[in-house]
Amino acid sequence: MRRNTDLLSKLSRVKSEYEIWRHADDSMPSDLSSRHLDILCKMETARERITYLTRIGRQERSKQNFLDEREQKMEEYATLRKIIKEDRLNNAESTYALGANFILQRLQKQQYKRWFFQRMAAAAPTTKFTIVHDFSLLNRCYVGDQQRSIVNAQLAFMRNACHRSPANLIYTSMDKKSYWYQNFVPHTYQPNGIDEYPVHKCTEKHFTDLYPVEKLVYLTPDSSHLLNDIDEDRVYVIGAVNDIRRRIPLLTLGEAKRWGITTARFPIDRYVKWGRGSKHFQISQAHGMLLDYFLTKNWKTAFENNISNWNLERIQQDPIEAKIQKVERIEYAGQRMLFLLSLVDKGDEFGS
Repeated sequence: MRRNTDLLSKLSRVKSEYEIWRHADDSMPSDLSSRHLDILCKMETARERITYLTRIGRQERSKQNFLDEREQKMEEYATLRKIIKEDRLNNAESTYALGANFILQRLQKQQYKRWFFQRMAAAAPTTKFTIVHDFSLLNRCYVGDQQRSIVNAQLAFMRNACHRSPANLIYTSMDKKSYWYQNFVPHTYQPNGIDEYPVHKCTEKHFTDLYPVEKLVYLTPDSSHLLNDIDEDRVYVIGAVNDIRRRIPLLTLGEAKRWGITTARFPIDRYVKWGRGSKHFQISQAHGMLLDYFLTKNWKTAFENNISNWNLERIQQDPIEAKIQKVERIEYAGQRMLFLLSLVDKGDEFGS
């Protein structure tokens, strides 16, 4: 009985404190669940309860902002669909077939594909720069990792086809019986297979069977050597895996050492200031960096064109100003804590 009385007393105090703080500070959550109340009752001091409520309020505002942004995007999408529908109704004579597509769109796609072939065919005799995508590592991945890697390899393929200076792109270790081959090749190479596309080749052989080991350079973020320049006589190998390198460290480096291949990594820190995130790049990112540098001979341009602004710290904040802002945040948090504590009983602990 005594225990129930103490619990009710704690619950009553927690609720009264919450109501006072909620009306005094906008950072508090708008409502509390039974789980929140149970956790608050187990906290001995008011400081702990204020810190916990502040975190709950921050999570609540973050979730609400996400929902508001999603609702706004849905409204914009609905408005856009309405405009497109009205335009199709007003121009019914310009539509054909079931999808209501303008016939010139099909002609445009055919012309665009023909332009692809012509440009790649023109570049094929003069292209000496070769990039190999090593798909042997996909056998160590889960199905989800394989799907992400396959999609990103398709992006790298299109980036190579659209580039002003495409490279000879070779896919190696393409196991035709594997799940990822059956889902990767048909989507990219229909209807006539990879031979239809100039400067692109696909083989079941390992890259060490195609080129001498002395000619190969395996790109890995774990290498101790920097890739300062690109040599046309060398063949650059990219491990065709995404994300798994974060879970299995030194994966690509171990693969290179297994075959006795020279390794290299991109000279990121020499040309751009890294802000945050991992330096394990996706297949399309690494492929795009090589293409852009081979064309411009400028690593800074190649990195800025292929690395997200989220990763790069383009505007460096003054360290003195950053320290001042940090001190101001700490002072504000301390003053806020003292203010909220002054609104409730001076006894910090339950039972005082």
